Amino acid sequence: MPKERPDSLEELLEQWFDTLSKNINTVMPGVVEKKNSDNTVDVRPAIKRKYQDGLELELSLLLNVPVLYPYSSKMSLSWPLEKGDPVVCIFSQRDLENWKEAGGVVSPGTTRHHDISDGFCFPAGAYPGQQNVDDNKLILKYNNAEVTIDQNDQVSINGHLTIDK
Repeated sequence: MPKERPDSLEELLEQWFDTLSKNINTVMPGVVEKKNSDNTVDVRPAIKRKYQDGLELELSLLLNVPVLYPYSSKMSLSWPLEKGDPVVCIFSQRDLENWKEAGGVVSPGTTRHHDISDGFCFPAGAYPGQQNVDDNKLILKYNNAEVTIDQNDQVSINGHLTIDK
């Protein structure tokens, strides 16, 4: 619990910054609660908020969070998300409402900064300790199918292979 009256200007500034920084949202793990039809998801924040008195509360469900997949003018990669899938939520420095509607370079609708309502997310793959990673291979899995490329450029495919021309 902070003192009522700080002993120095330094202590006062530390208390002020501590209070201010508790309302700045940057990055947080989350779990998909619902996949929406417009490439957004509803996300349950995976870390509760803890208060000075020890009280812990779950944060509110984040609604209609845009999902960002790797994408460029010549390439894209996407995959289906389902309830329970992990994501990483990133909270914008500015209000995202106009950007979500129009894209491109837009004016922010409000003066909000780092607000929990101004987030987007990336599919996270796995939680710590749950990743199945081989540092010597590129592995692409979908359901029971798997494509593997190793350091010697050897490609293996497990599943049904169909080649369309």
